[in-house]
Amino acid sequence: MELSMFLLPILGIFVGVMVTFIGGGGGAVYIPLLMFFLGCTLREAVPISLATMVITSFVGSISHYRHGNVQLKGAAIAVLGALIGTGLGTYISTISPESILERAFGVLMLIMIFPMYLEIKDKKRKALSKEFPHVACVLDNLFEHGYFLAIMIFIIGLVSGTFTGIFGVSGVATLIVGFYLIKVRPKIIVGTSVFILFFKALSGLLWHLPTADINWEVVILLGLGTSIGGFLGPGLLSKIHHEKAENMLDIVFICIIAGLGILFLVKPV
Repeated sequence: MELSMFLLPILGIFVGVMVTFIGGGGGAVYIPLLMFFLGCTLREAVPISLATMVITSFVGSISHYRHGNVQLKGAAIAVLGALIGTGLGTYISTISPESILERAFGVLMLIMIFPMYLEIKDKKRKALSKEFPHVACVLDNLFEHGYFLAIMIFIIGLVSGTFTGIFGVSGVATLIVGFYLIKVRPKIIVGTSVFILFFKALSGLLWHLPTADINWEVVILLGLGTSIGGFLGPGLLSKIHHEKAENMLDIVFICIIAGLGILFLVKPV
C-alpha cells in the first residue's frame, strides 16, 4: 500500500474529531485532500467525499443524539429541503465545466467568511446579554414561533443541500450561519447539522452513483478513521468548557473556509 493510502485512516481520525466539533462532515477537508494529495479530479473527488461523509455523519449523529445535541423536529424540515437541494445541485454539477466549478467553489468559500464573522460577533453579544432565553429548544418548537421560522429552516436545508450536490461538501456554512440567525445554541447547531448531513450526503451519493467511478478503498480507509473520530468528537466537545468550545468552532471553521477558498482559486486549471 502506498504511503498516502496508509495515512488516510490517521487523517480520517483527525477529520472526524474536527468535523463533529464544527458540525460538518469533512467535505471541506476531503475535497482538497483527494485532489491535492491523491490526484483526483473534482468530479472524482465529489462522490468519494459524499460516500465518506455518509459514514462520518452517521456515526457522529448517533453520538451527538446520545449527548442531547440533536433536535429532531427542526432537523426534519431542514432534511426535506436538503433532499430537494442535493438533486438540484447534482444536476448543476453535471452540466457545468469543472474549471468553473472549482473557481466558483473557491469564491463561495471566501465570500462566506464575512457573514460568518459578523454573525459570530453578534452571537457573542447576544449570549452575553442573555437576550434570547428560549433558544435552547427553538428547533423543537418551530410552530410556536410562526410558520416563517419553519420556512426559513426549509430554505436553509435547500441551499445547504444544493451546495452538497454541486461540490461534495457538507454545506455546513449555510447551516451554521442560518441556525445562528435563528438563535440556536452552538452545541445544538453542531449536533443537528451532523444529523442533517447524513441525509444530504446519502442523497447526494445516490444522485451521483449512476455516473461516478468511486475508489471504494479510499472510502473505506477514510471512513474507518472518520468513524473513530466522529464517535470520539461529541464526547470531547461535552467535556470542553462552553466558551472554549465556541471559540474553537469559530476559529477552526473560518480557517478551513479561508484555506479551502484560496487553494481552489490558485489551483492551475
